[in-house]
Amino acid sequence: MTMARSILTNPAVAAYLDTVCSQVKAKAVHEDIRLEIAGHLEELVSEKLESGLKTEEAVAEALIAMGNPVEIGKGLHAAHRPSTDWNLIGLIAVMVVLAVVSLVAVHTYDERLYRLGPVFFYGAIGITAMVVMMFVNYRRLLRLSWPLYWGTVLIMVLTLFYGAEINGSTQWILIGNIGFNVFHASPYLLLIAIAGVLHLEKEREAPNEGIVRITILLRNVIVYAMIPISLYLLTSSMAQMLIYVLSLSILLLLSGCWRLILATGVTGTGLFTIWQMLNPDFYDVLWGRINAYIQKHPDAVYQSVKSLEAIRSGGLWGQGLDKEVVIPYATSDMLFSYLVYSFGWVFGAVIIVSSLLMAIRLFRIGKTLRDDYANKLVIAVMAVLMVRMFWNILMCLGWVPVIGMELPLILWHSGTIVEFAALGLVLGAYRRKDMVSNSAPCVP
Repeated sequence: MTMARSILTNPAVAAYLDTVCSQVKAKAVHEDIRLEIAGHLEELVSEKLESGLKTEEAVAEALIAMGNPVEIGKGLHAAHRPSTDWNLIGLIAVMVVLAVVSLVAVHTYDERLYRLGPVFFYGAIGITAMVVMMFVNYRRLLRLSWPLYWGTVLIMVLTLFYGAEINGSTQWILIGNIGFNVFHASPYLLLIAIAGVLHLEKEREAPNEGIVRITILLRNVIVYAMIPISLYLLTSSMAQMLIYVLSLSILLLLSGCWRLILATGVTGTGLFTIWQMLNPDFYDVLWGRINAYIQKHPDAVYQSVKSLEAIRSGGLWGQGLDKEVVIPYATSDMLFSYLVYSFGWVFGAVIIVSSLLMAIRLFRIGKTLRDDYANKLVIAVMAVLMVRMFWNILMCLGWVPVIGMELPLILWHSGTIVEFAALGLVLGAYRRKDMVSNSAPCVP
């Protein structure tokens, strides 16, 4: 590598490499291209020198042997141009179609509650945000990882004290007539920020001192577990806390952070236990519901029973849009059940298969990306989306407790903007997969 770098100082070689790189628009890979070509030139020059040629003659003949720099540059440009994952885009398009059908069904079920205008407005803004984020250089977000984390925490705190209380929980901020559920969006924002923090820590040289390692671990436990979980508990956002904890566990697991998983798990359990001790009413309600669910008490499983009845009654092609069918929370938590009842098992199977294919595709995208930050970013988005999606489906099937978790991407609301924007980040990471240097710095 030292020889390869030394040959770069030769004026003829420098001019040749400048011509090659001028054809490649992805500037981030120029240094890699220069080093790779310099390595090949080094071998050729060594062979020429061994044959008795002088240095300048050897360099000149080596450059001729390498070929036309313009043609080489065009070939490298083709290899390092933006990529589009049409498979993921196709799956997103399927979800959008399913969403439109679902929203029309919800509007038919409850025209007063669900007006199509605002709902489609959120969807349009979300899709627009996805397209915009697709063309953003995701690595520019890396330096914003800590500001994104603390900014999200600050907004959560402000919402806790000054937000609007809806259904007994202060999770919303109101801007005029528009409500935005901050805690619904928080798992996406926090996990995206943590993906960047994990990458930054991996790039830095690991400290040898035990006390420093313990200090960093303690800081991470506070950042990843204590602060977010405390905020979720204070706002009684149990569903969002579950999403965050499960998604964080997936991100840490796939990132190989075993100690951090153990430490955050112990801390989270401890916080939850302390909260229950300080709030005996909460403890009685929570464990009463869990015990009733396990024992299949009629009151505890009423929603699940009605959900399963609707799904069984759906048949292969559904019963049509029926306003009279009794499904608790048919326009929110139990939307999947209402859709299966209305459009049949085939429609439900399409939702499940599309969700599985999207999960598989997101996982594969993460594994194919060379950039560690891009890999963690995709895992973070995949984790939050799929935890939401599959918990809701399993909840409607009666396999897990009902905790107020809606279908992502299909049931549109203000939080849908963040969901689509997160998918835009994934598409952007894939788009630049061949445009990122192998030696990319931590902070671009």
